[in-house]
Amino acid sequence: MIFFQTDEFPQADMLVKVEETVAAVAEGRSSDSEIEEAIRLDSAARQGRYYRKAAELLGFIQTYANHSVVAELGWELLQLETREERDAFLLEQIKKQRLFEHLLQYIERDRPTAVEFRDYIVKIYPGARETGFRRAATIRAWLRDVDAWPRTDPPLPFSKSA
Repeated sequence: MIFFQTDEFPQADMLVKVEETVAAVAEGRSSDSEIEEAIRLDSAARQGRYYRKAAELLGFIQTYANHSVVAELGWELLQLETREERDAFLLEQIKKQRLFEHLLQYIERDRPTAVEFRDYIVKIYPGARETGFRRAATIRAWLRDVDAWPRTDPPLPFSKSA
């Protein structure tokens, strides 16, 4: 079995906001609180941190001492003009992540339902079970955003009891 670290599991639910994060950093917004304000969220910088870390995970920005700068891949993303180009580029970067590479192989091999997929992520998530449910929803949302998960699939229950 492959083991993953909690920081390999994104906490930022919307890929479009990850893109907005890269744009915000390109405009000089570099701290978590500045990023959060730019992407129109309000959680005392918590969501800004989640989106910053997601942009870092995908290689779009780099951060040192809570000061972010756009990386080469981030500039490439910002140059893309159409939604289709951006989605293809996002999927390419997502596929490069060890966790997503593993999950996409699992999807291809086992063709799981949404519930089976959620349960699998909860099983491999190294943190708390309830947190695993949230990470599963985030991951599935990312895959749906880039058309790597069927949009016709029913909503993913938040927890086992849902």
